[in-house]
Amino acid sequence: NRLSFSDNGTIDYTNKEEDSNPIIENTFEVLALNCETLIEKRKEKWKYAKIDFSDQILDILEDSEVKPFINKLKVSIATPDEDGLLEKFYFVNIAFLDSLFNAK
Repeated sequence: NRLSFSDNGTIDYTNKEEDSNPIIENTFEVLALNCETLIEKRKEKWKYAKIDFSDQILDILEDSEVKPFINKLKVSIATPDEDGLLEKFYFVNIAFLDSLFNAK
């Protein structure tokens, strides 16, 4: 809940001013979470998430049951496959879904 993913491919943490935390800042630096390669891969994933999910979600945004639908979709995305693996950059899809829901 503290990390935020944006359409420009960067990762940040929420309430940076309030939650100034050297451990989080050091983690970002050590893991190079905002290195150019990862930023580009996240931007690409965001672009495809937009294509994959926009039509499905925009069709139901008027529905009062949007939040449960999005939550169910997010759980599905964050469920490991039969080998116990998650899709690469799955969290970008989740952030994209959150951005659609929060925009409405």
